[in-house]
Amino acid sequence: MKKNISRRSFLKAAAAGAVGMATAGILSGCGGSSSQTTSSSSAAPATAAPEPGTEGASQEVDAGSDIAWPERDINLLLGYGAGGDSDVCTRLMAEAVSKQLGVNVVVTNMGGSNGALACEEIMNSEDSDYNFLVINTSSLSINPITGIADYNYEAFEPISIFASYSGETLYVPANAPYDTFQDFLDYAKENEVNMGVAMGGTLYAVAAAMKAAGYKFNIMDAGDGVDRVPATINGTVDCTFAAYASNRDYIENGDIKELATLCSEPLPVAPDMACVNDYIPGCVVDTKFVILAKKGTDPAICQKFNDALQATYENDPEYVKAVEDFSFQTAKPQTVEETTASLKRQYELFQNYAQYLE
Repeated sequence: MKKNISRRSFLKAAAAGAVGMATAGILSGCGGSSSQTTSSSSAAPATAAPEPGTEGASQEVDAGSDIAWPERDINLLLGYGAGGDSDVCTRLMAEAVSKQLGVNVVVTNMGGSNGALACEEIMNSEDSDYNFLVINTSSLSINPITGIADYNYEAFEPISIFASYSGETLYVPANAPYDTFQDFLDYAKENEVNMGVAMGGTLYAVAAAMKAAGYKFNIMDAGDGVDRVPATINGTVDCTFAAYASNRDYIENGDIKELATLCSEPLPVAPDMACVNDYIPGCVVDTKFVILAKKGTDPAICQKFNDALQATYENDPEYVKAVEDFSFQTAKPQTVEETTASLKRQYELFQNYAQYLE
């Protein structure tokens, strides 16, 4: 079996080489925020990204693109806090793609409202050629269904789905009176179980669907994934769904048990793990990470960004290995067209959750 790599190790690797804190007001014209901003591009002067227009700048990106972009640093606004799968994968990608684009690519964390705060920040950006949104496809699909947002993927210009979530895994405390998902369901048929989720998000919809299937779940707000697992360990909630990859430390320390995945199929690294969908049909979440631009952004910019991601995948095996070792999913980015089709497909799939939220 593949050796698991700890969340702390990946966070350290992803942050290594950061050039320092970015200045306030990175999203020009969007107003200030308390978001955490760090650069994920190479820091050492000897390996810093070349200046735009100089020899070596963007030399590996599609030579057919005549657009004079980028000419300065790029900001990626990530719709979640630091420490989760999205943060790790985005920082790995930002550092790698900066080498292709020839400028620094900065990652800014702006959590809140299941990614909606970051969405609105980008929608209102006055510097849309250099500020882009990173969000997971589940948030983008579920927010208009739960009422958090009144827009979907069509409110943005797609750039690329560049990585995949390691999968939402059902975690329970190590001392829980069940060791299998079937045991858990049998218990929840007869006893109240406090399930911690982020209210209004994808997992809230999944929890509502599971409750509607006849189980005694008391759905509670427990924040983002980085908060929900500690809440499960300390007994604030009885169970939660959170990322498989970024919670390996807790498993190895014996703090929690993992019972099932919301992925449509088990991860290759955990082939015997139960899939919730096999027990409660319709409860499936296959989440991807996507880069989006403000509506109306020059399509040539979106395509050049995508070209850089494709070149990164083809020419940076260390990046590919880091992402795939962490997420247990492919690091191959989708084209602009593939991304549009994937977003449409997932949005339509998530419409099935609407019945549980009425």
